[in-house]
Amino acid sequence: RIADYVGFHVPYFSPDPEAADAEPKTADFLVADGGDLENVNLIQMLLRGVENIVLFMDFEIPLAARSAYNPFTGLPRFSDVEDIPSYFGIPHIPETVEDIFDWLGQDFTRNKVFRSFHYPFVIDKLQKAQATGKGAVATVELTTVDNEWWGVKGGDKVSVTFVYLSKAVGFEEELPENVRTEATTGTPDPQDLTTSGKFEGFPHYPTGAAEITHEQSNLLANFCAWIIEQNEDVFREALS
Repeated sequence: RIADYVGFHVPYFSPDPEAADAEPKTADFLVADGGDLENVNLIQMLLRGVENIVLFMDFEIPLAARSAYNPFTGLPRFSDVEDIPSYFGIPHIPETVEDIFDWLGQDFTRNKVFRSFHYPFVIDKLQKAQATGKGAVATVELTTVDNEWWGVKGGDKVSVTFVYLSKAVGFEEELPENVRTEATTGTPDPQDLTTSGKFEGFPHYPTGAAEITHEQSNLLANFCAWIIEQNEDVFREALS
């Protein structure tokens, strides 16, 4: 990984009140953002034995429509879907130099906690939900597989509700005309996003810089609330 070569290793020690006068003993730590290993904390919930899980996956990469990506016939490209493949041991296919650097800066290769066989069915269900214009929300029943690195035990049955951030035509149609003009492109294609203006890229704002405006934040918050309302029955069932 690139982190091994660009100086993210640091000598670190944990303070010990009982040995305040002693010379601290350091260990070599690789310092990184937690998202370098996992972004949505699914694995931590599995480790805690949570049986009904709701995952809000607010990614920068939209979920590709079936016309652009068929999960039953090919491996996902970086531009098709974020993170979900890693939980099923499915590799991503980089397309650009930026994709390669993203891959080098992360390590999701140890994150398989579900059978690979189930991956395309999860994506298929999300794509079908997305096509309704009410949001990519889908509940699936899954069984864990052994993951020695994380300590996940195989054989546990869990219900996972995936909420993948994605444009929803129904929401766009309800927006005031001036907002709709600035925030949408008028097409149902989830990958066809605005490329300029104060709502550029809505709803997939880049979060790394933490520079989202009040207008962007309010629109995104209202959008997520609308998704929950439109899928009320799904959430009630998931949390019951």
